[in-house]
Amino acid sequence: MPKVSIIIINWNGLEDTIECLESLNKIAYQNYEVIIVDNGSKGNDADILEERYKNYIKLIKNKDNLGFTEGNNIGIRKALEDPACKYILFLNNDTTIRPDSLSKIVEIAERGEYKHFGSFQSKIISYYNHKLIDSAGIDYSKNSLSFNRGSLELVENYSLDKEIFGCCFAAALCRRAAIEDLLKNDGTFFDKDFFIYAEDLDVDFRLQWRGWRSLYVADSIVYHKGSQSTKDEKALPIYYSRKNEISVMAKNIPISFLIKYSPFILITRAMVIGVNFIKRGKVGLVVIKATIKGILSWHSMRKKGNTYRKDRSQWDRMNKLFVWKWIVKKNYANKS
Repeated sequence: MPKVSIIIINWNGLEDTIECLESLNKIAYQNYEVIIVDNGSKGNDADILEERYKNYIKLIKNKDNLGFTEGNNIGIRKALEDPACKYILFLNNDTTIRPDSLSKIVEIAERGEYKHFGSFQSKIISYYNHKLIDSAGIDYSKNSLSFNRGSLELVENYSLDKEIFGCCFAAALCRRAAIEDLLKNDGTFFDKDFFIYAEDLDVDFRLQWRGWRSLYVADSIVYHKGSQSTKDEKALPIYYSRKNEISVMAKNIPISFLIKYSPFILITRAMVIGVNFIKRGKVGLVVIKATIKGILSWHSMRKKGNTYRKDRSQWDRMNKLFVWKWIVKKNYANKS
């Protein structure tokens, strides 16, 4: 039974983190550790967690909020100190996990047929409506948008394991070898310039560029509330999501592809701004600001990707995993 390190970031989310830990405490899998990274929470979250779970967790206290990216990087460094650690499970603090979920996903990862797969995603179901998928992987559209695969669709439609472009890191298991591969070649796992949102998409791309594939594991089930850490920050998720979408594109997509699909990409960017003005009013200004920031950082992001984009041996396979998609398909069951 290989050892798994579970990394959870807490930022002013004490109640959610406790609920997550209580669910983990019931899992069937035995060989694991839990690393909590408190990202400079304003209250006494860290002290409460330390006292309540002192014999169950390893707690790292950051003085400041370093974002999902650097917070996880700190957790990764701690996990990799143990040579026995073979996998890292990235788990959002606003999730709960079924007792057999970790066993199911590790069992799949250990199969020889999946030795070239570096990341594995659980079936993430809406915490508030167990009929609906929250995420069954990450889809990347040729128009530069990314989507949670299956979002708001019926759970039973996603009952089979399937190769996917990448994982949503609300609940994703990564092979140590894949993590160390990115660390060796890129100097980091998560790019701290992303801070929050789309940081997992960037990792998905970089794993693909290095030849590490991704798998959706249908029998490993996690429930997700979604965006709990930023629920009181209305503009923050929109700003970072839209800025980072451009950064992912700059960093990871070959120029030939960008030129070929430029009409669709430009139309999409304009549509994103327009839709936000129509639906959210002044929030459209946040999208414009995010778009400008993304464009201004284009050169620096492009330069970062130069280290791995030169090797095009994986590109044709990656390209075949892209989709065409414009909106999230809402299922009638969302009304129940």
